[in-house]
Amino acid sequence: LLFSMVKHHPASAKTVMTELLAQSEFPSPHATASDKRLFLQQMLSTRSFIKVKGIVNEFSVKCRNLQGTAY
Repeated sequence: LLFSMVKHHPASAKTVMTELLAQSEFPSPHATASDKRLFLQQMLSTRSFIKVKGIVNEFSVKCRNLQGTAY
């Protein structure tokens, strides 16, 4: 769903994602403002489903505070 939104409606996706990520504790207190900016920038700059999966996975690992583990 996220991939389709970014691919077909990038302007709307940017607006919605920016508003969601602007919340201090969303999606996790472990995600810093720079992590959120990088996630948004990477999501909006790619059109490859495989890259989007990797970007989302990397961000979810940061949100769950699992950097440096087997995930």
